[in-house]
Amino acid sequence: MVLSALTSVRDVVLVVWGVLSIVLLAALLVVTIVLGVTIKRLVESVNRTLHEGVMPMLESAKETVDTVSGTTRYVSDALVNPIIRASAALAGARRFTSSLLGFGGRGKKKGGR
Repeated sequence: MVLSALTSVRDVVLVVWGVLSIVLLAALLVVTIVLGVTIKRLVESVNRTLHEGVMPMLESAKETVDTVSGTTRYVSDALVNPIIRASAALAGARRFTSSLLGFGGRGKKKGGR
């Protein structure tokens, strides 16, 4: 009688365990599918944000960099290079004049030593 009761309890536990395992497996399957769909939507959202928001800003930044680069080149060619040439010519003329007039004091030490 006791053995029969234990066998019945065992059978009930196995059936309940089997049903709970199937329910748990189904729940895990649903969670996995929901997680996959959510990740897919997130990736699509990130791609859309990249193409609609970030890429135009990057293109605008590239245009700005190109403009600044062109402006720098223009200022260098139109303003800085002529000033450097004029300064070099003036320094050369000053050196030539001081050498010609005998004021070329390079190499002489002050103080008579």
